[in-house]
Amino acid sequence: MINRFALDSAGDLINQPTHVLANYRNVIAPVITIVWGKEFEKMTLLELSLSLNGGNPAYYSWPYDVPFQTGPVFTVPFANFKEELGL
Repeated sequence: MINRFALDSAGDLINQPTHVLANYRNVIAPVITIVWGKEFEKMTLLELSLSLNGGNPAYYSWPYDVPFQTGPVFTVPFANFKEELGL
């Protein structure tokens, strides 16, 4: 499954300098599925790509071996992305 998210136009990071992102330690990523999600049994990989102002995406992945749950939320280190995003 692929989820795509963008900052809300009223988000607190809108119109802020990009260097403020360096203060963040984690990315919180919800996994959202539609009804077919009930058919999944296991989650084996989480992949995230982050793009800053339309630039090249920074990519990282984490292996998992966990039962699938509707609506799980993963907290992953933002440090993995900082260098690739130029922070």
